[in-house]
Amino acid sequence: MAPLGQISIDFYSTSLPIIAQYFKVSYNSIGVITTSFLIAYGVGQLLHGLFCDIVGRKRLLVITLPFYIVATLYIPFCKTIFLIAAMRLIQGFSIAAVSVTVKSIASDLFKAEKLVKAVSLITIVWGLSPILAPLLGGVIQSFLGWKWCFYTLGVMSLIIYITVLLFLPETIEVRNTLVPKNIINKYLLLFKHNAFIIHLTYINLAILGLLTFILQTPYLIQGVYHFTPIGNGLLFLCVSFIYLFGTQLSSKLSNLKSAYSIPIIILIIAMIAYISNMFLINNKFLFLSFTTIIMFICGAMLPFNLSKCLQLFPSDSGLVSGFIGLVTLVTPGILFSLLSALSIGVTQRFPFTMLFSSAITLLVIFIFGGRINLIEARNE
Repeated sequence: MAPLGQISIDFYSTSLPIIAQYFKVSYNSIGVITTSFLIAYGVGQLLHGLFCDIVGRKRLLVITLPFYIVATLYIPFCKTIFLIAAMRLIQGFSIAAVSVTVKSIASDLFKAEKLVKAVSLITIVWGLSPILAPLLGGVIQSFLGWKWCFYTLGVMSLIIYITVLLFLPETIEVRNTLVPKNIINKYLLLFKHNAFIIHLTYINLAILGLLTFILQTPYLIQGVYHFTPIGNGLLFLCVSFIYLFGTQLSSKLSNLKSAYSIPIIILIIAMIAYISNMFLINNKFLFLSFTTIIMFICGAMLPFNLSKCLQLFPSDSGLVSGFIGLVTLVTPGILFSLLSALSIGVTQRFPFTMLFSSAITLLVIFIFGGRINLIEARNE
């Protein structure tokens, strides 16, 4: 189940320019179908995270997956881009349950270092979606048309649903109760936990880099660099393998005291790429170099920090997973809308996003990392 949420974002990404032409809208306007999905996906994870700990992992999936299947299969019949956006809202909200339960099941079954390895494996499988989904989506788009991307996705989700019904056991041992006061206190505890905030900021930076590459570069690759949809998919295949290599180094990132180094590196690289794009127009080598380095770093950041967040609150893994999902998916939705509002050029969107987000990450680490050091000094 792990890649299904990400596949829902990536599978049709190479078709975005074609969909814009089909409905006769601008490329900026077509972004509404991505933004609506991301916001619903994030908010859905927040709510499903609560119910995942209350009703159980399997029951939540049995209830929510049918809504995703119906919405996915209906999208090819939509007559306007706004109706597609509405279906994408339903898609995002319902598939959020899958993303929450996958991480919660891992937390149920594994502890300590085994959880780090399990999350790394999930991250690798999750990372396969930006490798294979755009490539497969590009092939389907080229030979059958963009509508068949959603037909295929609907059939895949139906097979997963049948598998859940027949084979998935319930893994949660002790279920939480729905007490509003306790839930509020748990969320307040997340905000007060400095190490959690730093790990969450790293996760946000990693996912933001991945989603920006996947969702903001197809028009650049196809419209400016003149790649075919299949060529776009092959490029994603090559660059995303670098992301998977980065995940293998995740266990090395275990020292919060060296937390500044990674965002500083991203900040410098993004600044160089942003300034260079002002003078080297349509430079493919610059684009490939920048994306390769960023994807490698993002892959290295994600698994370790995600497992650390789950380890900090083992009895509330659903709630924690849902909160992480809200932050890491609503943030790109808002930022992508900002990029459109500011009319940032297609060649500048990726470096601008990483420049801005790495600067915010450094600010968060400076504020909350200082508090961690102060607490450690007091304990000593």
